[in-house]
Amino acid sequence: MIYPRTLISALLVVVALECPAKAQPTITHAEEPSRRPMTFEDLYALGRVSDPQVSPDGTVILYVVTWYDLEKNKANSDIYAVDIDGKNPRRLTDSPGRDERPRWSPDGKTIAFISDRGGGQQVWLMNHDGSSPRQLTSLSTGAAGVEWSPTGKHVLFTSSVYPDCPSDECNRLRDEERERSLCKARIIDALPYRVWNSWRDGKDSHL
Repeated sequence: MIYPRTLISALLVVVALECPAKAQPTITHAEEPSRRPMTFEDLYALGRVSDPQVSPDGTVILYVVTWYDLEKNKANSDIYAVDIDGKNPRRLTDSPGRDERPRWSPDGKTIAFISDRGGGQQVWLMNHDGSSPRQLTSLSTGAAGVEWSPTGKHVLFTSSVYPDCPSDECNRLRDEERERSLCKARIIDALPYRVWNSWRDGKDSHL
């Protein structure tokens, strides 16, 4: 998908937001610093901008910035907003974990997003300006992929569950049983058996 020039320009303000410009001294040819290739550390020192979402009225863009801490081997994602002309960038969330996948409600007054600030990933809501964050779901299996219904009365999301479990209580008890088991061996008979940093463990993603 090719974004309009104004959208790309708006997203680039994250550089100005996180790294304010400083007055630079004049460097003569003799003082010019030596060049070097970009390193792995340089790459991970940059904030990763993703998931731009234009508001229903077309005036504001939501986006996610992810920063990585190599020493702690952890990532932190927060949700930002910027006017469509690239002005007035602001951070809407500031939690130590992941706040991601922002989605505008049809009327533009509420933002649904996924956050792990309460422990596991759940669906959260906040006002369009980032105020009044509140948790919407409390599933033992967590939540992902949030979307609004066209009327704004419901939200859709997915959760990885045991297909034969009829309730969240069943999923919770089975996970606890696995955790208590002294045997941590796994029988793998299908692919994929692991996605990113989590095992499939007989679960499927359900809506």
